[in-house]
Amino acid sequence: MLIDLLRRSTERNPSKPAIISGSESLSYAELLDLSGRLAAGLESWEIKPGDRVVMLLANSPEFAVSFFAVTGIGARAILLDPHSRAHELAHALNECHPRAIITDERGLARWRDVADKAASPDLALVVGAERGSGIEFRSFAQESRPLAEWASDSDCTATYQYSSGSTGRAKRIGRTHAQWVFEATSLTSAVGHSETDVVLCIVPLFHAYGCSSCLLASITAGATLVVQEHVQPFALRKTDTLRLIDEWGVTVVAGVPYMFDLLSHVTDDASLRTVRYCGSSGGPLPEATFQAFDARFGVPVRQEYGSTEAGKIAVNADPDPRRTWASVGKPLPGIDLVTFDDQGRRLASGEFGRVGIRSPGLTTDHPFKGGLPFAGDFYLTGDLGSLDDDGRLTISGRTKVFIEVLGEKVDPTEVEEVLALHHAVQESVVVGISSTRTGGTVLKAIVVPGGECDERELIHFCKERLSSFKVPSVIEFRESLPRSQIGKLLRKDLLS
Repeated sequence: MLIDLLRRSTERNPSKPAIISGSESLSYAELLDLSGRLAAGLESWEIKPGDRVVMLLANSPEFAVSFFAVTGIGARAILLDPHSRAHELAHALNECHPRAIITDERGLARWRDVADKAASPDLALVVGAERGSGIEFRSFAQESRPLAEWASDSDCTATYQYSSGSTGRAKRIGRTHAQWVFEATSLTSAVGHSETDVVLCIVPLFHAYGCSSCLLASITAGATLVVQEHVQPFALRKTDTLRLIDEWGVTVVAGVPYMFDLLSHVTDDASLRTVRYCGSSGGPLPEATFQAFDARFGVPVRQEYGSTEAGKIAVNADPDPRRTWASVGKPLPGIDLVTFDDQGRRLASGEFGRVGIRSPGLTTDHPFKGGLPFAGDFYLTGDLGSLDDDGRLTISGRTKVFIEVLGEKVDPTEVEEVLALHHAVQESVVVGISSTRTGGTVLKAIVVPGGECDERELIHFCKERLSSFKVPSVIEFRESLPRSQIGKLLRKDLLS
């Protein structure tokens, strides 16, 4: 069970800080106690094993408390992006039929906007609730006696997350206690996390990356987790990130490529003197970013590889990754990693092909018709790559193209389908372009109009139907889209 990870670390170091957020710090004993009290409170509201509880929370101690309380009683935590759009929130709530929702004031207001269209939970717990805003989270938890016994099955689904990673449109992925625990223990072993580590989380905890590489890896090792709230874009938080590293003596940083790129260009005298490991996931790490960060701080960024369906798969844990910086490393202990050709034949080292994995962390609870894609008993991740003679994987592309925007993967066809709903859009295509303003990639939509419309109107139309990172930053109008002689759309001609 997931709660056992927390209990074991609490037994070893009860007074050690488990999670730090702003001015608040919870020791392992306090985190376990508060999780136990919340679990007891949820049980008093007849939340039973198998029931679904939405967690619509930013990075915070309340996220950690809720995660262990909900999963600890055998309920299923539905981890949602706190910045989800109304239609995304309504879809998740209608699909999952939750018994309870744990959120903050902003989340509750957005929930109420869709409550008439979604299955209404019986219980709403609200962090910092004001009068008339629902039941206040801390008060509700502290009024209960801590739960003495935890009832859950390691093979039962612990969480649901939504992913468009390797399988197209966002779909609900369930993972069991055993799958999460395997990932957490394997990752901790591969990276060498220990009780002396201080892990900085600058990625969202609701995401598979943040949940495993930050929360669970830290708790498994008995380390201290420092979380940074996502109250503003990272470009405005980067100086505060460096301050947190220095203030708390951070040793491990988990981020995505554009974050490391922004940090490498901070002009003050900040250093990473205490940092021993920087892990990057969520998309390929550009060589320019790797070199700039290493030159600025003298700390190499190590690529990691994973997915919502399978969790963490591989990490570059080489003693000095500068020679192998382009590789995502070797598979975690217990995971088999191979490559296949299009006919499903296993390839030799150095040959380029489809990436396949065999892992105890792979989901067994998913909605995909016909099941997940397999070659024999190896799950095909949707990525293309090659293995070297030592078993390191280098990712070279995808069987289906996704665009990384601010660390999130965007399926361009999803955005194109939304644009197609507008009465004045005849045809559209969405591509990623470099932005001098953000230093990363933004979306550009090239539109063939079928009526009167302008850029502002289409962007507003998308904002009402898509998460913010999926909304095009640029709209370009053309009379037609470039195509080859056989009618294939020439996306490369649209990237300028």
